[in-house]
Amino acid sequence: NGSGFTGLNNLGNSCYLNSILQVLFTLPTFVNFFYKNVDYSLLFVENDVTTNVMFQLRKFARGLYFRDGFPDVDNFFTSIQLKKEILKEMLVDYSNLPITPLHLRNVIGKGHREFSTSKQQDAQEYLLHFLNIIDRNISSTDNNPCDIFRFTIQDRIECLQTHHVQYSTRIESVLTLSIPRLTNCDEDKTHDLELTSPKELDPLENDQLGSHKINVSIVECFENFQASHTISEFLSPVTNTLGSATKSSTLKTFPQYLFVHFGKFYVGEDWIPKKLDVEISGSEEILDLEFLRSQPILDNETDIIHGETFTLNQGLFLQLLEFGCDEVLAEKALKMFNNDFDSALSWVLNADLPHNLHDNRNEAPEPDIRLIESMMDIGFNHDQAVYALKKTSNNVERAIDYLFSHSEEVSSLIHSQNLPKVNSSDGIANYKLISIVSHIGSSTFSGHYVAHIYKDDRWILFNDEKVTESKNPPFKFGYLYLYRRYSKKTMDN
Repeated sequence: NGSGFTGLNNLGNSCYLNSILQVLFTLPTFVNFFYKNVDYSLLFVENDVTTNVMFQLRKFARGLYFRDGFPDVDNFFTSIQLKKEILKEMLVDYSNLPITPLHLRNVIGKGHREFSTSKQQDAQEYLLHFLNIIDRNISSTDNNPCDIFRFTIQDRIECLQTHHVQYSTRIESVLTLSIPRLTNCDEDKTHDLELTSPKELDPLENDQLGSHKINVSIVECFENFQASHTISEFLSPVTNTLGSATKSSTLKTFPQYLFVHFGKFYVGEDWIPKKLDVEISGSEEILDLEFLRSQPILDNETDIIHGETFTLNQGLFLQLLEFGCDEVLAEKALKMFNNDFDSALSWVLNADLPHNLHDNRNEAPEPDIRLIESMMDIGFNHDQAVYALKKTSNNVERAIDYLFSHSEEVSSLIHSQNLPKVNSSDGIANYKLISIVSHIGSSTFSGHYVAHIYKDDRWILFNDEKVTESKNPPFKFGYLYLYRRYSKKTMDN
C-alpha cells in the first residue's frame, strides 16, 4: 500500500490494461505531467468530465498517488468556481484501495472495436492505442509525455536484380523483435512450440512457468532484427519484374525509454492465434545496442526508384498540371515513365489514388496490427500498409498487389500530407531493465497479464489489486520489456 503502490481492480479481463497503466504511471515523466505539474483550472472546459480523456488520466494519476496529497489544493479551491458534479468526480476518496479505472477504460476504448469490449486483449496493441489516444488529445503547446518512447527506424531494401537500394524511415514507440529460431523453423513444426499446460501457471514466481522448448538470448533477437532478410517476390521498379530483394533495419535514433516487444504469438494452420514456448535470457543485463545504430548512406549506392540520374522536364510537368493533375502525382508519373508525357498522363488519369489520404469516407475500419506487421515484414512501411489495407477492405493479398502497382505514388502522397508531428530524441544506446509485462496462457485471447516494476531498489509485482514484493521476477518470460537509457549518473539520480 501507499503512494505509487496502489492496486487496480480487474474490471473483467482488464489485466492487460492494468499492467500497462502501472508501467506507464511509474515513470517520472507521466507522474509529473498527469499529477504533479498540473494546472487544474485547464481541465474544466467540458460539462461531461466522464468523457474527457485528459481529465480522466489526471484523475487516475491522482488515485495512484493520493497519499502524496492533492497538489496546489488551496489554489485549486480559491481560483475556480466548480460545478458540484465536477468537484465530486475529481475529489473521489481514494483512501479505500485499490482503485477501479472504469471511466478511464471507457474513454480510452471509446469507438475501438476491441478495446471498447470486456474481452481479453493484447497488451502491446493496447499500449500503442493508449499512446495514440494521448497524442490525439494533448495540447500542441504541451511537452508530449509519449515522446520519451519514440525512436526512428531506418529500413534499407536492396533489389537483387539491379542492386539499387531504397532507404526509408519511420518513427515507432515499441520495438518488436521476432524469435530468430522460429524464423528458421519449418511451418509444420510450429505445433511443437506451443505451451502445453498453461492452466497451472502462477504469475508470482518464474520458476513455476513450466518447461520451455526454445531458448534464445535477447542479444540474438536484436541481431536478428538488424540482419538482412530475403523478400522472395519483390517487384523491381527498375525492371518491372518480380525477383528477390533483401531488407535490413537499424535504429537511427535511440529513445530515453525503450519498449521491447517479443512476437510470441502466431496464427496456426487452423487460423487460431497461438503462443510460442520461449525463454529469453539476458534481459536483466545492461544492454549495449550501439551496434544497431544506422550508418551513413554510401555514396556509391543507387536509388531504387530514381535510378542513376533523372531530370524533371518542367515543361511536361506544367502541361500535366494544366490537365488538372496533382503536383505529386505529376512528378512521380514523369519519373516513372522517364519524361514520356503520354504514358505519364495516361497513368495519372487512371491512377486509383485520392489526392487527400485523410479523406476517410467509405473507409474500411482501422486494420488489425497483425495484418500491418505481416505487410511490413515483406518490405512495406507502416503508413503504406495501413493505407493499402484500408483501400482493399483489410485483404492482405489484395493490399500487397495494390502496393506493388502503386507503391511509389502512395509513399509520395503519404509523405506529402501534413501529418501530426512527433518528436524522437536520441542519445547513448545503453539500457537497463525497469519493467516487465508478462503473459501467462496459451493465447492472446485468454490467460492473464501481470507487471513487474523496479521501484525503490526492489522488484514489485502488480497483479491487478495485489501489489507485493517479487523475490524472483520472470526475466526470461516477459512479453513486453521497458528499458531506461542507462548511465551510472542517470540511474543514481
